[in-house]
Amino acid sequence: MEGKDNHDADDAGRAAVALRLRHDMPHLHDACYLDHVGAAMYTATQVKACSDILLQEPLGNPHSIHPSSTRSTELIEETRQLVLNFFGARAQDYDVVFTASATHALQLVAQALCPDPDTSGLDSMLFSYSNHSHTSVTGMRAAFQQRGATCQPFSRQQVQPASGNSSARSSSSSTSSKSTFRHHLIAYPAMCNYSGERFPLEWCRQLRSNHLHITNAPHAIPNTMVLLDAASHVSTSPLDLSAHQPDMVCVSFYKVFGLPTGLGCLLVRRAVAHALRPTYFGGGTVRAYSVLPDHQHVALADDAPAHVRMEAGTQNFLAIAQLKASMAAFMAAVGSMHVVRAYTAELASYCRRQLLALRHSNEQPLVTINSPWSNDDLNDTQKQGPVVNFNLCRHDASLVSPSEVCNLLALHNIHVRSGCLCNAGACHDIGGFAQQDYERMLQAGYACGTTEDMLDGRPIGGVRVSFGAYSVKQDVDRLVRVIREYFVDATDALMAPAEKRQQRQPQHNTTALPVDAATHTTGHNLKYDDADHDDARGGAVADKQPHIAQLTLYPIKSCAGQSVQAWPLSTTGLAYDRTWMVVDDATGRALSQKQHAHMCLIKPTVDLSSHTLTITVPTTGAANAGRGDGHQDLVFTIPLDPPAATDTGDVTSKPAKVCADAVQAFDCDPAVSAALSTFLGRPCRLVRQAGASTRACRVAKGESTAVLSLANEAHFLVASLSSTRKLLATMHKSEEGQRLVDPQEQRQQRQQRQQRQQGEEKEEEHGNKHCDGAGTDDAMVWVRRFRPNIVIDGADAFAEDLWRVVNVCGATGTATAKLEFVRCCRRCNMVCVDQATGQRTAEPLATLSKVRKRKGATYFGALFNVVSSKGTDETMLAVGQSLSLVQSTADDVTE
Repeated sequence: MEGKDNHDADDAGRAAVALRLRHDMPHLHDACYLDHVGAAMYTATQVKACSDILLQEPLGNPHSIHPSSTRSTELIEETRQLVLNFFGARAQDYDVVFTASATHALQLVAQALCPDPDTSGLDSMLFSYSNHSHTSVTGMRAAFQQRGATCQPFSRQQVQPASGNSSARSSSSSTSSKSTFRHHLIAYPAMCNYSGERFPLEWCRQLRSNHLHITNAPHAIPNTMVLLDAASHVSTSPLDLSAHQPDMVCVSFYKVFGLPTGLGCLLVRRAVAHALRPTYFGGGTVRAYSVLPDHQHVALADDAPAHVRMEAGTQNFLAIAQLKASMAAFMAAVGSMHVVRAYTAELASYCRRQLLALRHSNEQPLVTINSPWSNDDLNDTQKQGPVVNFNLCRHDASLVSPSEVCNLLALHNIHVRSGCLCNAGACHDIGGFAQQDYERMLQAGYACGTTEDMLDGRPIGGVRVSFGAYSVKQDVDRLVRVIREYFVDATDALMAPAEKRQQRQPQHNTTALPVDAATHTTGHNLKYDDADHDDARGGAVADKQPHIAQLTLYPIKSCAGQSVQAWPLSTTGLAYDRTWMVVDDATGRALSQKQHAHMCLIKPTVDLSSHTLTITVPTTGAANAGRGDGHQDLVFTIPLDPPAATDTGDVTSKPAKVCADAVQAFDCDPAVSAALSTFLGRPCRLVRQAGASTRACRVAKGESTAVLSLANEAHFLVASLSSTRKLLATMHKSEEGQRLVDPQEQRQQRQQRQQRQQGEEKEEEHGNKHCDGAGTDDAMVWVRRFRPNIVIDGADAFAEDLWRVVNVCGATGTATAKLEFVRCCRRCNMVCVDQATGQRTAEPLATLSKVRKRKGATYFGALFNVVSSKGTDETMLAVGQSLSLVQSTADDVTE
């Protein structure tokens, strides 16, 4: 059972077990899996064992009465006893209620707990829950409050020894003398899933017996029960229920054994099982009932086993049978959970040491550990589990976005988790956030699961690494190597020459520069700087005026771009740019290449002369798209604009979501939506933004009144061929870049793109074509991964970072449009999608994360809004138009 760790098992022996398990996991391939608290991984032996138990004999519905159902019932009861044995519990002391998960177990308690037999309400109950509890524990309060219970959180520091005898304790507090509580449910985690902080298991007995009390609660409430959330703890550690006797325990088995999923349990101490009185009855949990509404059902007696009263309907009998097989295979491999606990503790300690040893060149630590413990306490297995939650710091001690770290590690097939990890209490407490900060998070649109995880330069959450039975030291070494490579401040960061010069000079206040200041430059000064520019084409200096080299609109958000020679402006940028989007059929939320990379193969074309949008959809399905297998694409044509009578967003429009904004949109041709659903493999719809449903540009500075189509942040994304060439040169210099940008590989990719283009029609009116990349140089191919509207050439690499106001000039040199800088564009893993094939690579984000990182985020290209023009009906942007800089700056380019 729990006892002490087996110190006789040496490090080599435990490592050998882990390596044996690793070799039994061919499905891992090259993955470095470090999310064991999220889910344990399974072995091939376990998969075979689970398959064998299902194939050795038929298993039927346990509610039936025949041989196969009888065998299912036997397996359920055998597994129920195995679970009790695993947790050191006797059948006369505990019952096992099989559930769908630990969360489902908690939901059952929240719905069924009724400790007072005289009333179904909970007015006399206090629910105290740890402020470091998982969301699923905290969520119980909603159900309890609805039934009249009082709910309040408590901190670790508020659990204190009670002084004197129980009668003295009960009268020592003026609060307790006025208390009407007769029942007290206390919930806390055995291990915090966010930080790995362990809580004393002995609290279970001591709180129930009132030897400990919670200082913000009345003393000595007569009937106290303790609920232990053991879901994270048991993933790598033993739990002996006979020693600590919690009243209720929730567990998810996939967190321990890897499979099966969809199965957990509620362990209930039989002495308190009568307090669980479900009002719902389902198959197997009622003695008799009538269908007539005025007839009551005949419930099972309160002294019936908890699992008989609470396992409503047919149990997940096949998963329960697989659990028996999976447990046996797992325990045969690891030997003991004591060994797993000791081994994973050593790995976590090694990981912390390696991370904390990382330093920037100025000796600023790279890593901070998110934990309530000191470094010494972190090595105590009674206080800390095998979890390392951390944030990364730059050389100036400012912090890096956790999602940026997670995404970068994912490029290298390192699997970690970032954010608040479904534990807002621990996340905000350890992060030092106050209540007003939480309110500001909500106002800023922060939500669980989003990548917007910074508030005033402070990370909302951290990066969590967690270890399991088959983790190995090499996993830690790989993690640390990638973090060192990408996050220790580089000395060769790519930036504009003017910005380099600015960094070499003493810092001055540049927040209010006059027009003729050094950072105010003309178009002439935007040309290549011979001293600072290492051109990828052999060091040649461009002799062209900065100009538009390519124009691209993206009629359907996250689908293929349409390259044009000239195009009219509208109040939201290029006319019809991101006017349509593909949304999830159920939620109305926009789909993107982040999750559906092959959306880039959906090709929309706007024809202004016929006022139509033509959409070409591959018919091979996203998994096989781009392979040139001869399938005929589907082509649809729809009108550009909705009927005038419905263009104001009336009842025919529907709500949809893009980023954090709600918009009104019209459904387009159902045949198009059906084709898109087939291609993407999920129900979705093509919708058009309603004409009156524009969005405000939230990131624009000052008094901007700019409105947006369905673009994320601004009217235009501007990218530079000079910057792209500089990036490609850097990629070639790196070891990984050599692999990903191998010349032979590029030739093969270009040949594949040319093969896919064979037989397609030539350019039509206005020189329109899609951005496939054939017949262009490498920079033009790679720049399309950034999905810019305007590609420029003839300027210094990364000069666009410093531009603030730019005029677009016609043939006579007269300004026809003025563009205003919004901010540099933060890049995500979408830039890793080859826009011609839909395939993902590690580049260019891998290199960008090294050399284009500011304030913890990765940037490439700049966002601009159009602020004035001759008039939206007559202003055209065109390839070849020159750019004249009105204002620039050397200030922070990310804000």
